[in-house]
Amino acid sequence: MSDIGYSGVIHLVGLGGAGTNIVESFLKNEKTMELLESGVTRLSLMALDIADPDIKSLEEAHKKVLDAMKRNGVPRERLSLIARSIKFPSAEAMFDFVHHKFSEHLVNEGIRVKEYYPWLPSTVAIPPLAGGAGRRRSLAKAIYNLNYYQLGIIKSLINMYKDHALSSINAPIILLLFGLGGGTGSGIVFDFARHLRKSVGSGVPILALCVLPCAGDDPPAKGYSAFN
Repeated sequence: MSDIGYSGVIHLVGLGGAGTNIVESFLKNEKTMELLESGVTRLSLMALDIADPDIKSLEEAHKKVLDAMKRNGVPRERLSLIARSIKFPSAEAMFDFVHHKFSEHLVNEGIRVKEYYPWLPSTVAIPPLAGGAGRRRSLAKAIYNLNYYQLGIIKSLINMYKDHALSSINAPIILLLFGLGGGTGSGIVFDFARHLRKSVGSGVPILALCVLPCAGDDPPAKGYSAFN
């Protein structure tokens, strides 16, 4: 990085399927290995999704990169990956959290809520989560916040990610990657960015890159959904 004039290092966070796929492509790129071999940084990557396949694919790519690092004598601590598919214990627990507990957490964070309206009705149909949120941003937001506040899983993951990113010799820059047409990435990005900012402090730049739907996407991903 120093050879081309950069004094900072970009660390990636992929949210949803699109974001996770971009993190995997970045990890598999030969220039990423060159960066790790140069020794100028400790690279931190993170991916969160509700669906399982993309996270599993990223984990497999990570294992191959670790093997290559070992063969090339690159220290293991130069690369950190946190990849997790997030779920919830039961539909009843999730609806109870949205309707009765989420507003309390906001108040505890100093966010004033004049009138709280639960955004997820208890009658909503929940798709098989192995395939994702089914284009439902409202469902993704509920699952994310349940895992952050009540289960504490995502809060712990963010703190782990922060510790590694801030240990980099160069000034860290964090780039959030997500798709605008899906349910998970665009459904959790605002909450995640707020929580990440709280964790890393005000001195770390946080940027976002969203992927617009293309002609090959299914109809629910295009049109007014992405526009909204």
